[in-house]
Amino acid sequence: MTHHVATVGMAFQMEKSPERMHADRVAQFVLPMTWNGATCQAIADALNDAGIATAQGRLWHPDEVDQMIQQFCD
Repeated sequence: MTHHVATVGMAFQMEKSPERMHADRVAQFVLPMTWNGATCQAIADALNDAGIATAQGRLWHPDEVDQMIQQFCD
């Protein structure tokens, strides 16, 4: 039974859209940094240093990070 659940979970992960995969990758950076009190500037710098662009392919700016954090909270 456990094997089946794991297989279903893996299949679901493979079906994620590129946009969803990007959002998940960004969230892996943003959420822990937010919980640890990082500023939007520090988070933007970390994303840019890691080579993770915005969904539009641009560098991150603090205002965009703030907007994204607000979306996570909704």
